[in-house]
Amino acid sequence: MVKKLFSIGVAGIMGLCLFCGCRHNFIKLQEEEKSDMIILTNWFFTSGVPNNMIEVNGESDSIFEISISSGKLWNYTDQTYQQVSKIKSEESVRWEFERPENTYVDIIEWLNDNVIGYSVIEILFRDDRGEEYQAMVKKSVRFSKSNGEYLNVTKDQVQDLIDQCKK
Repeated sequence: MVKKLFSIGVAGIMGLCLFCGCRHNFIKLQEEEKSDMIILTNWFFTSGVPNNMIEVNGESDSIFEISISSGKLWNYTDQTYQQVSKIKSEESVRWEFERPENTYVDIIEWLNDNVIGYSVIEILFRDDRGEEYQAMVKKSVRFSKSNGEYLNVTKDQVQDLIDQCKK
């Protein structure tokens, strides 16, 4: 009888530990569409005029990590061309292509050490010379808060979501 009660107790404790220990895996990331997070301006072919601006808007202390699959970004703060650029909310980068091919711009919003949102911009070329192209925001979201705090979301988790958006 004691053996049976002991076995039931151990099984109960193991079940409780398993349930409590894995509970965080059952939390689904809640995304909220943020149409005002990304502003695209002057997306047309010009000569000698700065165009193809990407402005980001987020929390006041947010840092946006912007990367491009093909081409380069002009960071106005650093005054340099970069493949990956980091800027603050309400700042802009300019995108330039090296050869006309469809490309993506990935944007991850960070607040302190937490990923709190992301965006994906797709740039489609309509001709081989690069004179006709269109940029569109495919997705722009911020994660919901739980108890007033953003969930602990990793860069790898967000990269998986970004990759799914590109399919």
